[in-house]
Amino acid sequence: MDHPARPKDYSPLDPFWRKRGYLPVEGLTVGFDWPDVGETASSRKQMQVWMRDGLLTG
Repeated sequence: MDHPARPKDYSPLDPFWRKRGYLPVEGLTVGFDWPDVGETASSRKQMQVWMRDGLLTG
């Protein structure tokens, strides 16, 4: 999801994490609340959970 304050030259970190064996866990997100820059009220931000292959199959 694009954020209005995202820099024009933003580059996602997905390739960085995939190269290290991490993959997004489909359907697993967490929500955290914090105020955006310039705002006083917090709002919920959904974040995708990533895990390294094999961590759950120990």
